[in-house]
Amino acid sequence: LSAASNSVSLREAYDSIFDRLPLCQRIIRHKKYLPLFLDEQISEYVLQRIIGREKDRQGLVMAEALGISFDVGVSVFVFLVHGLYAINKEYKWTQSDEWLEAQKVIFELVYRGLQSK
Repeated sequence: LSAASNSVSLREAYDSIFDRLPLCQRIIRHKKYLPLFLDEQISEYVLQRIIGREKDRQGLVMAEALGISFDVGVSVFVFLVHGLYAINKEYKWTQSDEWLEAQKVIFELVYRGLQSK
């Protein structure tokens, strides 16, 4: 993503890694789930289900990458899920060029943090 120089190359780069993204990022392309995220009460339930489903794997990934305990790794994962949800909500669940630029910046922020360890 960081090598992309315009919105077209950025979208191509994002599409190339889409299948490797966490569930909380992939779900935006499934419009049938959109009503679940538009309802504040239901969306929190859905977020908790996503976290419950992914936390063991993602917590371990974070723990190994950052040299932290599994529990702290889960906390980092929960932070990322809620933060990425907030960004999707901010952009009204559309994958606009501005949304994609925000994703790029967030990706670079997380990537640099992982590289510094």
